[in-house]
Amino acid sequence: MPRILMPPLVPLHPQMQLDNTAPLRDPGVVLRDDYLRPLAWSTRDLAQSSGVPAWLLRRIMKGAPLHAEEAFRLGVALRTSPFYWLALQARYDLWRFECELAQD
Repeated sequence: MPRILMPPLVPLHPQMQLDNTAPLRDPGVVLRDDYLRPLAWSTRDLAQSSGVPAWLLRRIMKGAPLHAEEAFRLGVALRTSPFYWLALQARYDLWRFECELAQD
């Protein structure tokens, strides 16, 4: 099996910010467009590889939030960091909350 190069570790800091210049995307869209389509995987394929039920993967791709367990399982199956999925979700949730505040 080929060795996977890992990016450098980033220390957590209370004032940590995410790059706001990166396009904001729902984690389900990222999952579908950046991983399943290029790999030619179905939700069933990913479910078998990750242990996340196919029905839950379909819900996530339709906008339901993903949580720590799904992030961990996706990270293992797709060779990504679980933190990547959680950061995508957190950034998306914060944006939605800011939109709701702006409407009030």
